[in-house]
Amino acid sequence: MSDGIPLTDADRAPWLVRVRDEAARALEKDAHHAVVVACSALKQAYREVLRGERVALADHAQDEAAILRTAREAHPGAHPEEGAAGVPDDTHPSEHALRVYFVHPHGPRDILLDHMSARKNHFMKASMLDSQLATLEDPTQTGEHGIIRIPLELSPEDQRDQAISELRGMGARI
Repeated sequence: MSDGIPLTDADRAPWLVRVRDEAARALEKDAHHAVVVACSALKQAYREVLRGERVALADHAQDEAAILRTAREAHPGAHPEEGAAGVPDDTHPSEHALRVYFVHPHGPRDILLDHMSARKNHFMKASMLDSQLATLEDPTQTGEHGIIRIPLELSPEDQRDQAISELRGMGARI
């Protein structure tokens, strides 16, 4: 991405699994606090991986036979088979305890471009905005659960406050 080339689904699959697993590990260490992860999660399939689902991530621009596999298989050992009572072995994070919510900042392209252009030393170039928007599967339109839509027209402080308020309203411990 730092070269202005979007990642493929095959690039993202093991990374998404790792993000999910690290969040689960952090919660196992301290279950009284929330874990916040920031990433684009543009497609519903990416969000499903972050929720802990086994999904096939395929990028049709590449050889499907080479990459059509579950994200869990791309990261060996990350999704243990459940044993008795549905409890995974103790070498992997507990997946059944995670409640996952997504905060979806939403706004017109010009505001997104202004925000991206104002960032300093960021790996993702503003020139990639259109490819990101073309990839976006709006989570408020897919029937997904745990989605909060935040208008980018709000100040950053108001965005934060609205996100926290709505997360608490959904039962999140914030």
